[in-house]
Amino acid sequence: MLALGSAATPAPSRAIHESLEVLAQIREYGRVVHLQWTPSHCGVKGNEEADRLAKAGALKAQPDPPQSLHTAKRQIAAAIACRTKERLVAASAGKDWESLMAEDGQISQTLPRRMSVALFRMLTGHDYLQKHLNRLRIVDSPMCPLCSQGEMDARHLMECAALEGVNGSTPEETACERYWAARRLMQSRTGVG
Repeated sequence: MLALGSAATPAPSRAIHESLEVLAQIREYGRVVHLQWTPSHCGVKGNEEADRLAKAGALKAQPDPPQSLHTAKRQIAAAIACRTKERLVAASAGKDWESLMAEDGQISQTLPRRMSVALFRMLTGHDYLQKHLNRLRIVDSPMCPLCSQGEMDARHLMECAALEGVNGSTPEETACERYWAARRLMQSRTGVG
């Protein structure tokens, strides 16, 4: 690397010039970088695979004009994000919470955490309400312990007589308030929830 940085040897490529700039920035932060040349085909673990991948990459069509390191990193990050989203969408297909993966998902990302948690739990059915707890065999019955009028799940909260006076200014707020009120009442009456 010293040879690359010497005044006698002009940087032959943009990549080397950018590398030198990055190394200079790293040195400014008081860090030390050691570069070590490793010969290929000498049994160094991972070196053979790196060599194979480098050769495969060199055979692929290259952008014209060449891209900067910053642009390449940005494109790689975008590709990873896209593939991750595709994988999550595929994994969520057919599940109750599939709508959360859609662009127009039912839960806004701008809601307060307390509200988002309640809505997510109710939408997925992992809500710690009586029906869920019965499914997990924590309680004996899925029936609502507050009004005894039906199985206690997210839908039931909107018609539960014990929660009649609990409301919000929007349907989402009402669902959220009733959820947390039900959890508090379950805890105080049954010790579960």
